[in-house]
Amino acid sequence: MIVVMSVVVGFIVLSILLPILQMSNIWETLVNKHAQRAAEPGFTLVEMMVVIVIIGILAGLRDQAARRRRAEKAKVEATKAMIVCRSAQVARHVLSWSSTGIRSSSRI
Repeated sequence: MIVVMSVVVGFIVLSILLPILQMSNIWETLVNKHAQRAAEPGFTLVEMMVVIVIIGILAGLRDQAARRRRAEKAKVEATKAMIVCRSAQVARHVLSWSSTGIRSSSRI
C-alpha cells in the first residue's frame, strides 16, 4: 500500500510540475543546461526520482512476498498443531477402552 501511495504521489508531483515548467522559460533553461551538462558526470533530479520510485515498487513487492510466505508458514504450523491434537484425541480415545470394551470412565 505504501508503494502504491509513493508511486501515486510521484506521478502527481510530476504531472503538476511538468506543465508548469513547460509553460515557463524554466523548461527551456533546464533543457539547455542539460544539453550543456551532458558531458558532465552526475544525475538529474528526475533520474533520481525515477530510481526512488522503482526502488519503492521493488520493496513493496518484496514485502508482499514475505507476508505471503509468513502466512503460508503459519498455515502449515497450524495444520501440524491440529494433526498433533487430533492424534492425541484418537490415542486417548483408544486407550480409554478397556479390554472388555467398556469405557474406563464409566467404571467410576
